[in-house]
Amino acid sequence: LLDKNIYSVSLKDVKIDLERIPWVRSAQVSLIPPENVLVRINEHIPVFLWNEKTYINREGDLFKTPTLPDKNVRKISSNDFTHEEMIMLFEKLQSLFFDHSLTITGLKKDSDVLKIYLDDMTITVRYSKYEKKINDFINVYPEFTKKFPFKKKYKIDLRYPTGFAVQ
Repeated sequence: LLDKNIYSVSLKDVKIDLERIPWVRSAQVSLIPPENVLVRINEHIPVFLWNEKTYINREGDLFKTPTLPDKNVRKISSNDFTHEEMIMLFEKLQSLFFDHSLTITGLKKDSDVLKIYLDDMTITVRYSKYEKKINDFINVYPEFTKKFPFKKKYKIDLRYPTGFAVQ
C-alpha cells in the first residue's frame, strides 16, 4: 500500500486481510486525513488449549493457529463436555486448590474419569464423585506434604472407596 493514494485504499479490504491472521481477533482500520491510517488490532490471548487442537481465548472463543501448542497455555480436553463446561469445571477445581497454592496446568475428562494435572502431581478421580474426593484430599494435603516432602511427580488415585493411592 506504500506510494498509493490514501483515498484509493479499501479500508474494508485491509481489515479483512488483517483478520485473516490467526492471532488477530478483530481489526479496525480508520482514515485520519490528510495522510494517515489508524489500525487497531485486538489479538487473541490464548488461555487454554482445547483437545490439543484449538486455542480458547479470554472471552471463551475458539481459534486455530498453524502452530500448536503454546507451552505456557493450560490444556483442557473432554470426550463428552463442551469447552465452556470444561472451563467452568477448571475454574471450580482451581478454587478448591487455591488455598494450598496449587495450580492446575491441565484437565482431562473422559466419560467418568477426571485427570487433574498440577505442577508436581497428577490426580485421577471419578467425575461423579470428584467434589467429595477432592475435598477429602485437600483436607489431608498438609499431612500428605509432610509425609512426602520431596518434590517429585506424584500420581494420586482417588478412585478407591476408602482413601487414595500414591505412586
